Amino acid sequence: MQDRFLELMNVSKKFGQTLAVDNVSLTMPEGEFLTLLGPSGCGKTTTLRMVAGFVTPTNGNIFIKGQRVNDRPPYLRNTGMVFQNYALFPHMTVYKNIAYGLKIRSHSEQTIKEKVRQALDLVRLPGIEERYPKQLSGGQQQRVALSRALVIEPDVLLLDEPLSNLDLKLRQQMRLEIKAIQKRVGITTIYVTHDQSEALTMSDRLAVMNNGKVVQVGIPTEVYEEPKTRFVADFIGEANLLEGTISRSDDRSVEVSVDGRVLFAPPEEKLKEDENVRICVRPERIQIYKSPNSCATGERNALRGTIEEVVYVGSNVRYQVRVGKSKIFVDKQVTSLSTLCAVGDEVVVAWSDVNTILLPAS
Repeated sequence: MQDRFLELMNVSKKFGQTLAVDNVSLTMPEGEFLTLLGPSGCGKTTTLRMVAGFVTPTNGNIFIKGQRVNDRPPYLRNTGMVFQNYALFPHMTVYKNIAYGLKIRSHSEQTIKEKVRQALDLVRLPGIEERYPKQLSGGQQQRVALSRALVIEPDVLLLDEPLSNLDLKLRQQMRLEIKAIQKRVGITTIYVTHDQSEALTMSDRLAVMNNGKVVQVGIPTEVYEEPKTRFVADFIGEANLLEGTISRSDDRSVEVSVDGRVLFAPPEEKLKEDENVRICVRPERIQIYKSPNSCATGERNALRGTIEEVVYVGSNVRYQVRVGKSKIFVDKQVTSLSTLCAVGDEVVVAWSDVNTILLPAS
């Protein structure tokens, strides 16, 4: 296995005066599933298309298996691409769609027939060779597009938001299908999405992008539990962000003054006393208690407030709690309807020091 199977070194792309990708550097080992995650316009699709060869970098270099590929056209890079709209040829049968790349590579008819059969078996769609794309469901079209990309046995598989056109349940099913196929084949994969849950579910690592830059790279648990910036904390999942000032700091804990209250966080060497910071707490890490007198929570971070909004979504409920000038969101699993709080209830919200993330204010 190669540690630097795919590498982007200081890659940038300008369209006129617009800097779409700004000095991106990434290294992928062979067989990794890396997701480029970020909002629309952050540069993730442009980065993917530069790897594929559809867009030429303005600066920097791209290497696949140690070979610089900047000047190679797409058909000489041995990458397989699955587009957002699948890009299946409507006038061709499933067989001809999947066989297209093999014919360009001058494989024999017998080899093509066997490889197409294997590709359809891999995505669990045997026996549909003579159907046309219009005769397939969205999920089936997505699988055919995936098998067309895999049948050429590419070095790198590239997927550009391939699930965005599917309904929620099918999307959730296909996340697991794509990940299982990727692991079974062992192919190096770059996946582009703006869907955080998709990225967290499927990836070996995430590269979070914003304004053309990669702002944080890490395994899903690291990026979610230890965001480095307010953008990452707010974009990955949900986050309560409270502005405050460090009033005391030692090797045991950090005390932060927020609206006249003191909140506690784990020790943080990079942040000093009197420094302005943001406290980040995930909604699902917060406990909520109906009576403000029942504050024997065992947590030092405990605040009294009033419920302003209740959003019930079946298995979970989200509370919006007014605490002084701040709004705090709390997500709880519904175990019994009798335990639900209501708008106007006086409550206590509490969380552990270890669930408090400190971020620089800037």
